[in-house]
Amino acid sequence: MQSYGLVYGDESLVVALQNAGYYYLNTPTTAAACIELADPRDPQSMVAAVLKHLPKDAQWATLQGPHQLSIVVTRNNKLVLAVLLADKPMDMPRDWLDSLYSGTELSPEQINGLLEQQPDEAFLLGKVVCSCFGVRENTIKHAIDEGNNTVSGLGKALKCGTNCGSCKTELASLIESSGAMPQSEAKEETSNDYAL
Repeated sequence: MQSYGLVYGDESLVVALQNAGYYYLNTPTTAAACIELADPRDPQSMVAAVLKHLPKDAQWATLQGPHQLSIVVTRNNKLVLAVLLADKPMDMPRDWLDSLYSGTELSPEQINGLLEQQPDEAFLLGKVVCSCFGVRENTIKHAIDEGNNTVSGLGKALKCGTNCGSCKTELASLIESSGAMPQSEAKEETSNDYAL
């Protein structure tokens, strides 16, 4: 069995772990240092090689199973290092890791997401477009794909744009970028018909 994965976080911690794996490739992101690892050992056999390099002045959360090893290291609830290994190649979204690393504090759900090697639901749904009703970008894109290709149609389907109306311009942009309707029609619907 073999291991694949990545080490992500503070540069000094990532560099210290480069030799924990047999092969590594530097793949830094805009927010943090990152290396991808490959090793002929299974994830459980790599535990000792990884643990000896972890900082002693931080909190660790780990999840170990027969097919994966996840270690999340935080200081003051802020991500400083994530070691994510599995017995199959993974495609971990670097923009998700960047958002967690750049954030002020990790929530318990985000730590669990890292341990499970699964992005949290909020990330998968995209950024918040309508703050009044908490409607996220990917939810809106899905509704557009289902035929709600006007701002008022999105309002009826998802409530977005029906309270303060400040998101109507962005809703129109999403409709336009999807190719669902001509630009002029989308822009005509950005008035605040629903504003109180």
